[in-house]
Amino acid sequence: MINYNDSCQPSTLGLYLLTHAINFDGEDADLQKKPPLLLRFVFLGKHLAYWMERRLAASGLNRTQAIVLTTLHHHPGLQPLQLCRPAGVEAANVTRTLQTLERLGFVERRPHPTDRRASLFYLTPKGEDRARILSEEMMNLSAELFSNIDPRDMPALERALHVLMADLQQQKDCESNHNNGGSQ
Repeated sequence: MINYNDSCQPSTLGLYLLTHAINFDGEDADLQKKPPLLLRFVFLGKHLAYWMERRLAASGLNRTQAIVLTTLHHHPGLQPLQLCRPAGVEAANVTRTLQTLERLGFVERRPHPTDRRASLFYLTPKGEDRARILSEEMMNLSAELFSNIDPRDMPALERALHVLMADLQQQKDCESNHNNGGSQ
């Protein structure tokens, strides 16, 4: 179960959602008063990001750094642009993140074998050690986060999240192509 520090105050949207959508006795509040599902997802995303940042702070890394490390652990030799989608950030932020991780000794830059202008990024031994620890921590965080969800419901949740994420990425790609003069 996620626990927040008592000094943390939810946002106005959070207060609305808490007072209109959640009854802490485990029962749903009046269905007529529930905000749209989209707003509940926004609230959930904000609080998941906050919760994950606080949990990762003990490791000395932020969420983007942790995602880049674990992605390179599973897929070594990526270019910065290939890390944008998994990290959920723009290219400039990935570049800054890689520079920081390089300074910390977690990643190293190597030349691309066929493109002199490009670099590929790999974890150093120190980065591999940290990525293994982060992977374990993320598994523990997932177990903690989903501990109150019936295991029989998890496949449906995973399928729904996959569909939502794919649809949102397709929409983002379509808008990006449109804004860049391309068509789909």
